Amino acid sequence: MSGVTGPITISDSAVKRIVALREQEDQPNAMLRIKVSGGGCAGFQYGFDFESTAADDDVVVEKSG
Repeated sequence: MSGVTGPITISDSAVKRIVALREQEDQPNAMLRIKVSGGGCAGFQYGFDFESTAADDDVVVEKSG
């Protein structure tokens, strides 16, 4: 991993998997959106989607394009 600072750290193996999933979904330029929502007593719920554009309030973390 390179010296990335930010709200999350993305490993090199995670980047490879994200790239493979984007290609599999035929969205080679899509960004990975990581969502965290309150889950009540069960804690947080996490979700992942591919998006073509960033929203104004998104925090964008870039690694390897």
